[in-house]
Amino acid sequence: MAFGVAASLLVTACGTTRSSVSKNQRHLAADKTDELRELFNKNVREDIYTQATAHFRSQLLRDWEARCDDLQKELGSWNSFATESAWICGSEPSPICLDGTAIFGQGHRSMKVAWMLEDGQLRLLFLALGRDGKSLEVIPPGPQRFFDTPPPPGSKWPISHAG
Repeated sequence: MAFGVAASLLVTACGTTRSSVSKNQRHLAADKTDELRELFNKNVREDIYTQATAHFRSQLLRDWEARCDDLQKELGSWNSFATESAWICGSEPSPICLDGTAIFGQGHRSMKVAWMLEDGQLRLLFLALGRDGKSLEVIPPGPQRFFDTPPPPGSKWPISHAG
């Protein structure tokens, strides 16, 4: 199923323009990102993992937990996320992507958070962290076959999903 979704998103998103999200979709995705931030700060890594999509769970739980440890050591607490843009980044099923800035105790990072509606709930598809507008770390690591959309106007993202 996850591969089928990935292939579908890749085929339909390449070379297309991004679709806008409704105010309600943006609000729901922002709320889920706040919940993600709270779980991250409470060190409830397994809950984040088990509530995510199969794609996100393609990484091992222990790898996700180790990456969370590394991020918390490097960046500290995740204080806030300011959404700068939101769009549908694919076709059916339609993931909702938020681009913005995450403020951590020890600095800030550009961040992309992608959510997928499954079983009536938004579930984490992937996270991407930027640094100085030049690099992008995607979690889970590896090839991201979901989309290759142009960056939003004025975006500081060097969109590159090669793994």
